[in-house]
Parts: sequence; C-alpha cells; structure tokens
Amino acid sequence: MTLLGGASSRRVACCIALLMACARAHPEPSRSAPQAKPAASLVPPSSFGQAKKLALSIYADHRSTFYCGCEYTAEKLVQSAGCGYSPRNPGSRSSRVEWEHIVPAFAFGAHRPCWTEKLCRDSKGKQFKGRSCCRRSDTEFRRMEADLQNLAPEIGELNADRSHFVFGEVEGEPRAYGGCDFEVDRKAKTVEPTAALRGDIARAYLYMHRAYGQDALPLSAPDVARFERWHRADPATPWERIRDARIAKIQGMHNPLLHE
Repeated sequence: MTLLGGASSRRVACCIALLMACARAHPEPSRSAPQAKPAASLVPPSSFGQAKKLALSIYADHRSTFYCGCEYTAEKLVQSAGCGYSPRNPGSRSSRVEWEHIVPAFAFGAHRPCWTEKLCRDSKGKQFKGRSCCRRSDTEFRRMEADLQNLAPEIGELNADRSHFVFGEVEGEPRAYGGCDFEVDRKAKTVEPTAALRGDIARAYLYMHRAYGQDALPLSAPDVARFERWHRADPATPWERIRDARIAKIQGMHNPLLHE
C-alpha cells in the first residue's frame, strides 16, 4: 500500500469536497418521482376536408350562416324561414350549408405555378393544374386552404354565386336572394355584403395577408387601406372572439386583429 503525503492528501480531500458540493447543487432526479412532460404542440388541420369537420364543432352552438344569418341544423340543412332568404335558383345547394372561404382559394392560389402550369399527373399519367394540383403539391396552399380563421358556414347557393369575386360596392344593390342583404355583380365580378359583416371580412383578409405574407396573398395598398377602414368601422362581436378562442385551441394561433 502506498501512503499519500500531506500535500497529496490535502489535494484529494479538496477534490472530494468539490464533487460533493456539485452533487448537492445538482442532485440526480429521483427515479420514483414523476418527470414533467413537454406540452403537446397544437397541430393545424392538414387539409380542407379535415378543416371542415373541425369547423362543425366550432359552430356547434352558433349555427348561423355568414352572409344571410340563416339558422341551420346539425345535418347542415338551411332553415330559411326566419332569415328572409329566398333562393335565386332553388336546388340542392340552396337548401344546405357549405364552408365558404372568406378569402377565396383563387386569391391565394391563382398566381402559384401549381395553379397555372400542369405540374401534376393523375393515376393515368394525365397532367393537370389548378386547385387540385395545388392541394397535392403545394404545402403552403394546403395550409391556407385549411386555415379555420378563413372559413365560415354559408348557404351553398351563395357560396357558388360568390365564386372568387372580390368584395366591393354593387351599383343599385339588386336583391336576388329575397331579404338577404347580399348582392352579386357577375359582370364586374364583385359582391357586396351587408355593412355589419365588413369588419369580419376585413379581419379575415388582413389576418391571411399578415400570417402568410404578400407573396402568398397579394393585396394592393388600396385594398389593405380599405380593409383596415372596415376593421375599424365594424368592431369585433363577442361571437368573433369566442370563435377565435376556439380556433386558437386547435391551430395554436389567434387572429391578432381581435386583440389589438
């Protein structure tokens, strides 16, 4: 056995003391104690189809169509008696609710290569383009198409007639849907909603523009200015804030315009 000298013994003692101090400062976690788990991240809907299913639950206790304010059933059947809506062209789409993109897919898709060029092939090898191709090949387009902040329930006929037309003023305000305050000018490709909805519409456009950027959703300076005026003139309702909170629980992000 080799005995350490006095100086060496003191050095060893110092090292042991340091190790013990470190152990006290950073104790090893108890094996029996439960360890904290990281919070699960929220995942937005990955497709328009999934978003539509989630939207049903968001509106489960507020079944009212966006443009006309008509009530609808859990089976998405329109109850037009109390809202004054009268179909322009009676048929299946005038009796059921669909999910309207307030900012139409055309606005954030038509400038994309997947929309303008035949970049996709079907199972038979035939090339195609347009919305279907963007859904298949463009991740950002799928996210925008499925963003719940941009979806609202609407009568199928109005969803179809609105198409991808822009919001604006329609001269003469021709009423084609009975008492529903919603006008369409097909020649000018413009629709005019009731003033009580202009803030909702503006907040959807400004949210999408800010969330995804000018390249994804191009808006002119006059358009941005107009939507900002609409946003200020028609403040958010309590329902908008409830809807936003429910969407944030799914997507993980609020519409900041509702919290300014």
